[in-house]
Amino acid sequence: MDTNEELYTALIKKRDELRESGKAVGGRRPRVCTDEACVEMVRLRPQKIADFGMISGIGDTFMEKYAETFLTVINEYNVKDGTKVKSISMNESVERALHELEKKLVNISRSNRLLYMPKIPSAKESFDLFLISHRSDPIPPLFGQKKVVLATPNMRGADNKKADYYNRLTQINRNINRIIREKGQNDLYVGYPFIEGCLPGEKFNVRAPLVLFPVELIRDTDSISFRSDESRDVVFNSTLILAYFKFNKVNKVLPENTLDDVKRDSFINTVLEYYKEIGFNIEYDPLNKDLTKFENYLADEFPKYPSGELHLKLNAVIGRFPTYSNSIQKDFDKIVNGQMVNPLLDELLVNIDSDGVDGKDVFDPSKEFIESELMYINDLNSAQEEVIARIKHSDKLVIQGPPGTGKSQTITNIIADAANEGKTVLMASEKKAALDVVYSRLGRLSKYAMLIDDVNNKDLFFKQMDSMTHLTKPESRYDISTTDKSKEIEARFEDLEFIERKLYQPCDFGVDPYWLYANNRRFDPMDKRQLDKYSAFNDMFRNRLLDCKYHTLTSIHDRFRRTSEVLNMNDCLDMRSQHPWMMDVKPNLNDYQIELAKTDMASLKEEISKWRNSGFFSKILGKGKMKKRIEEVFERYWTRYRCTDIMGTYIEMDEYLRGLEYYDDFTTVNNAYEALSREEVTYVDNMYDLTKEEVTSPNLVNDELYNFILLQHIHKFEAENKTLLKEIASFENIGTELSEAMSVKKDIARNEIECRLAGHLASITDSKRYNEMLRVTEMKRKWSVTKFISKFDFELFKGIKIWLLTPDVVSEIIPMQPGLFDLVIFDEASQMFVEKGIPSIMRAKKVIIAGDHKQLRPSKLGAGRIGMDEDDAEDEGDIPIYEEANSLLDVARFKYPNVMLNYHYRSKYEELISFSNHAFYKGRLYVSPNIDKDIEPPITVHKLNNGKWVDRSNRAEAEKVVDIIDEIFRTRKENETIGVITFNSSQMDLIDSLLENRCASDPQFAEYYYSEIKRKENGEDIGLFVKNIENVQGDERDIIIFTIGYAKADNGRLVRNFGWLNQSGGENRLNVAISRAKKKIHIVTSFEPSELNVDDMKNEGPKLLKQYLRYCFAVSSGDEGSVRNILGSMNDVDDQASYADVDDAFTEKVYNELTKHGFDVERNVGIGGYCIDLAIRKNGKFVLGLECDGKLYHSNMNIRERDYHRRKYLESRGWHIYRLWSPSWWKSPEAEIQRISRIIDDSMSSTVSI
Repeated sequence: MDTNEELYTALIKKRDELRESGKAVGGRRPRVCTDEACVEMVRLRPQKIADFGMISGIGDTFMEKYAETFLTVINEYNVKDGTKVKSISMNESVERALHELEKKLVNISRSNRLLYMPKIPSAKESFDLFLISHRSDPIPPLFGQKKVVLATPNMRGADNKKADYYNRLTQINRNINRIIREKGQNDLYVGYPFIEGCLPGEKFNVRAPLVLFPVELIRDTDSISFRSDESRDVVFNSTLILAYFKFNKVNKVLPENTLDDVKRDSFINTVLEYYKEIGFNIEYDPLNKDLTKFENYLADEFPKYPSGELHLKLNAVIGRFPTYSNSIQKDFDKIVNGQMVNPLLDELLVNIDSDGVDGKDVFDPSKEFIESELMYINDLNSAQEEVIARIKHSDKLVIQGPPGTGKSQTITNIIADAANEGKTVLMASEKKAALDVVYSRLGRLSKYAMLIDDVNNKDLFFKQMDSMTHLTKPESRYDISTTDKSKEIEARFEDLEFIERKLYQPCDFGVDPYWLYANNRRFDPMDKRQLDKYSAFNDMFRNRLLDCKYHTLTSIHDRFRRTSEVLNMNDCLDMRSQHPWMMDVKPNLNDYQIELAKTDMASLKEEISKWRNSGFFSKILGKGKMKKRIEEVFERYWTRYRCTDIMGTYIEMDEYLRGLEYYDDFTTVNNAYEALSREEVTYVDNMYDLTKEEVTSPNLVNDELYNFILLQHIHKFEAENKTLLKEIASFENIGTELSEAMSVKKDIARNEIECRLAGHLASITDSKRYNEMLRVTEMKRKWSVTKFISKFDFELFKGIKIWLLTPDVVSEIIPMQPGLFDLVIFDEASQMFVEKGIPSIMRAKKVIIAGDHKQLRPSKLGAGRIGMDEDDAEDEGDIPIYEEANSLLDVARFKYPNVMLNYHYRSKYEELISFSNHAFYKGRLYVSPNIDKDIEPPITVHKLNNGKWVDRSNRAEAEKVVDIIDEIFRTRKENETIGVITFNSSQMDLIDSLLENRCASDPQFAEYYYSEIKRKENGEDIGLFVKNIENVQGDERDIIIFTIGYAKADNGRLVRNFGWLNQSGGENRLNVAISRAKKKIHIVTSFEPSELNVDDMKNEGPKLLKQYLRYCFAVSSGDEGSVRNILGSMNDVDDQASYADVDDAFTEKVYNELTKHGFDVERNVGIGGYCIDLAIRKNGKFVLGLECDGKLYHSNMNIRERDYHRRKYLESRGWHIYRLWSPSWWKSPEAEIQRISRIIDDSMSSTVSI
């Protein structure tokens, strides 16, 4: 019985118990609920009492009397089957961590402009509307009336002097648009009216807006105006209320802050009443109705107010008023007050301050995956497959995603996989671009995803709701399922696994058969001389040698590589053949004994001669004595001898005497021969036979015999594995079949997942409250998103399975319900403060945290944690370390297992990413080698001689940047996208101003420019941007223009205050800046690298900047030697990143043969993690990459990566790859060379036809 059946049985049992207890009390059984209602409870699993109201057959009586009891039963089973996350009581360490993080959420200090604005912030942040009140009343637009012109280029102020209002408002508009583009959040408001005084409780000076009116600026060529933004709500200042609660220890939920139906005549009274109910006593003179000037106070000029004295000021300021993390603060309060966390938070926060090491890297490149475990709608590589497979068996994971490694693609596939299993997924990111990219890459599935990056954008939310609820249910378009296709794909990988198992794992001989092919010289049967040699070897071969194992045979072969050793054995066998009796002579006779032996043998010879010449009777009578004499002499020097023939002994005496002359030589070589093993004796005897037959010279006989034995093992292997050779021959077809099958599987997966997502939407459209939902969505005055989701959350989270939100939006609109999301994914987590992610993790059953700890960490600038002004911070030489804090990724990577994505896709040319790869990632990224060289280098340096560092900017470089953009507009061939990166915001603002000036003077440029900045593709922003280094993470463009900016000041000294780059970890900013380009980088600089003296600087940022500039100058000038030297000087390069140094005789053999045939061949092509063994160049371009099987199978790659993903990756980068198999080359190098020639010809002809 599964848990659904168990739960149903338990609910029926509970219902029956309630009916019986009801009868005992009231005399009759109450109805309680129907069986059908219990079935719906099992299916829908209500999470709170209000959710029961969505079930047919459930009425008010049930809700009042029984819902809580049934909910208790359901919760028990939800915990049992994992539907509900089990909560853990906070320990002291976790509670302390939460309290410390909570303090960082909202900066309740005088640096928060929603609490204290002693003066108008910087010109690009705010503008006092009083300054234009002498010309027109700026207040009516706040109450829905027509727009008001704020400024014109030549406007004069109240003093009749020309005012720079137009430029200031232009800067504000530019800054707001940049933030909207970056984060999707529109923070442009008019703050009106203000409160001034001292908050009670903490004696805290306050000067803050009471109400925030959403507005929009409209800019044209001759004016800039503003009007009310009807798509957003007018809101009270929740930050001010939160501060009041904190200072006065008020422990209650923040009140609703939306101000509906704003009317000007009653507005002030409405505001005063609202704040009075909270506890604010605000003094106001009702006779004073005119707008007043916003006075700028210096630090010691702010009026001294007693605690609790508050005055209403009719100030109106238009500008950026970020509300920061009020909603997240509410969530923290709930978590801390509840004293419970889920296991994910417990593990993340316990001992958060302790020093740690990176979490275990769980990526195992040799691990094989089961295709049926993988569901994907976009292409995957092996590391991405690892992520999808890993999260199925784990509840937490960190994805380290270096630049351009397909992090968004991975997240998209994770979401699709989870949605396929019916799970509810949340992706959270503070970067609008990250949300947009994933939304775009979901393709058709994006119709079922809820994207909210600005909770105030009600129009977008209700537009998405309307679209989802009116979608036509898709039809299943395929006769087969992803399961069927997975089996087909798995079968092809099994074919590849069969090749590996047979060819690259030791056989009975004790060595990989591949090695035999790579190291054997084949006899050519078409060559009579070679055929005769083979025949001779075959005739004389001793088959016992086939029983000899590889390592033993190789040891024997190596021993007899020395010519002297072979000659000694031959001499020994010669003497044993010519003087076989010498093997019976006693060993170790000394020189004296040898001489005595010679004397005794000579005497014996004389005695035998005399005996032979004696008379008949003397011979007969002396024969026995003579034999005894012979035996006596031989026994003295021989180990074995029996005299049977005196005459024979006499005849051999001269032979014995001659042989004794060689006794010492024979003993030496014979002792060595006798010491040989049985295998060595057989091998030596076979060599001796071959030498005697003059098959080959004694010097070569060892190699020839060894080669012949290997050949016999090849023949044996081929006889036993005929199927294998067919699989190798079909390798290219297997790859093609895999690509086709995976492509079809992706299409089927999209269709299957879309059908499932559409099915879930029925929870909304079939709801009892669907008509009520429709009525709300069609109302002219829309509800807030928070209110709508709060009302209809049960249907929405059953029906919508994919949510793409910012962390602030999560806390603002999503109920604080542990385990609401089956999976929560954070992207760009290296730039997210820990505290921003806590509420979302609390809502999760599983969590994936994606980012790159080698890129930007979060800074306090403009993110809630405010410590210093952005402009000041960027150029400070010594920034306090607390201004840059730990990110969610920094904490998680020490706690959770890690997987690193390692295929780099972004950069067309390896020079664009190689410095980053070597300097920051130890060469671990797989980077495709360049297939050809562009006419221009991938990096061009523009060295200016007139650049000066003045007022934190460099005008000469800014003008050069505009010129480069102009040139690109006029000359680009493929409509390349453009991005500009600066080191600080002052340089960024200057470039923006110069671009607009160029637009004013050049209509053609203006047409290009305004079209370019609005450019989108599939919903993704791909338009021209100008950003400082702090805000460019996550972006990419075809062409990046990087202006260094820093230069010599008027005093002739080179500025070395590189702001954040000077700090510990500041080099990560450089890594972000230099890794954004897809096709081209323009470096604009006013100094040579040699002019930058950084030896005395303690941190790595400036030192790496100098190295990077050296690298760029080398690439720009085509100095490949210097490029390699600079990269080689990065001592962190991981030797395991490449297998280029594997000693492989087969590759060398192929290289030599190809060059002999006139091919232009280069070895180990590439400076990234992927080197191609051999590459053939024609007409200056690589036309074919050759992979030799030996090197690949020496690597630790699994089958999927080695035989499919690696090749597919290289081909996606423009390479044509051919696998050279050692058996095929061994069988016929000429045939392989002809095949290579045909492939090159076909490739070039197809390229030409294209």
